[in-house]
Amino acid sequence: MKKQIFICLLLMAADICQAQAVQELMSAKTATKTAKTYYNYYENGDNVYNAAMTHKQRYFHVCDTTMAMNYVRQALQADSTYADAYLLAADIFDYDGYTQQAIEWLRMGQRYNQDDERLVEAEAEIEGRKDMGNAIDILFGYSIDHYSYPLYRTIARLYDKLDLTGVKYREEVANNYARASMNTLTHEDMDAYVQSLYYSGKVAECLNVAKEALKQYPEDLTLNRFCFISAANTKDYQMAYDSYEHLAALPGYTAVRYDSISLAGVLVGLHRFSEAENLLDTLQAKDDLSVGEQRNIGIFANRLMDERVSVMKEDGRYKEATKLYAKYVKQLRAAGKLTDSNVMTQANIYFDWAAEKKGWAKKRKLMKADKLLASRIVESELNKDFFAYIRLAKVYFQLDPNAKKGTAIPFVEQMERIILSKDSIENVNKQRLVTGYRYMMSYYFVTRSDIDRGMEYAEKILSLAPDNEAAATLKNYYERHKRRKGVEKDDRSDE
Repeated sequence: MKKQIFICLLLMAADICQAQAVQELMSAKTATKTAKTYYNYYENGDNVYNAAMTHKQRYFHVCDTTMAMNYVRQALQADSTYADAYLLAADIFDYDGYTQQAIEWLRMGQRYNQDDERLVEAEAEIEGRKDMGNAIDILFGYSIDHYSYPLYRTIARLYDKLDLTGVKYREEVANNYARASMNTLTHEDMDAYVQSLYYSGKVAECLNVAKEALKQYPEDLTLNRFCFISAANTKDYQMAYDSYEHLAALPGYTAVRYDSISLAGVLVGLHRFSEAENLLDTLQAKDDLSVGEQRNIGIFANRLMDERVSVMKEDGRYKEATKLYAKYVKQLRAAGKLTDSNVMTQANIYFDWAAEKKGWAKKRKLMKADKLLASRIVESELNKDFFAYIRLAKVYFQLDPNAKKGTAIPFVEQMERIILSKDSIENVNKQRLVTGYRYMMSYYFVTRSDIDRGMEYAEKILSLAPDNEAAATLKNYYERHKRRKGVEKDDRSDE
């Protein structure tokens, strides 16, 4: 009987202790909640950027931090282990600029709550604003004793949270999500992961991750959009088009201009030229286009014309291609948008056409291209040397491939003047000069039998390319020739 009474008393004491602990916890929660009302803490504001407070992503209003701290202390008097109170205290001190005191409060909380990762992550966030290396060390230290802790996911989230500009830490975010276990990533993690992959230049990987994530979240707007634009950038045009169709049909989708511009590029890639042209015309008619939008629309307009011309050339419709592109060039010139690339595309139509001709017909096509290149040498600001070389290599070397007529001489000399007028000679221009000088060397040495003049160009070649075999061979021949002539002269003097 006594034993039973004793057991009952123990159970009653345990119940009283448990009730007291619950009461203390409730009191701590109530006091902390009251503290937040004085602090005007915006519970749902973690993803809101406040420009006046760059290290915070929350809204604050009255912020009576003194009263808030009074209630935090009341909460801790009721329950000295209550983690939320330590978190709030640290947040208050951090907001007021006392980051070291904030960290001390978090560490006090960690002593009572060694398994509460929120306290550790809050400390890492404060440290991360000063030194991400220290922040990562804090998280690594915690993970040593907590084997299931999602370390790399947390590091990725921390980089993402501190990257207020959206460009500074994209690669770090992507790399750490890649190291995290995929089954620990939430919906929001997957959105951040694919965006970081895309903006860090890992477009193909972005596409693969987005496709996998869409199996779990097929209605997600962000995942669908980045699947679409990644497929477009990797030139998987059919998938890009299918992704766009799915995206546009989703509830809540709002059309944005970037999507329309990307879709135009996809339609070009699918050779749906009429649809692409109509869409580009609609976009170009907008009077509020940004510089970037104008540039991208121009890129796709050029690509549209290039693809059309390419299809015509494959079908042997060169005349139609030249007329179409000439009209396009005229429009670009009138708008002040003609580029070196446009001129090169136009010239290439004639080069490809000439490749299928012989004799006078071939020459006529080459001279059409020559006229375009000659004009561009005058007009181009940055690529005169390039057009001078293309003119030489693709027109005049074709007309005189064995250096028998000297037809290319004026154009070798023109290219030389343009290149040597530059402050320095790049490697590519050295190679171009060597090509031109070899023509001159061959013409004078072989065709004209002018050994001395041929040797001048051999020396020029060797000054740019000391290992050039043809020039070295000519130099050796020239030196033996000089020695032999010297011996013959001495023999005549003896006589």
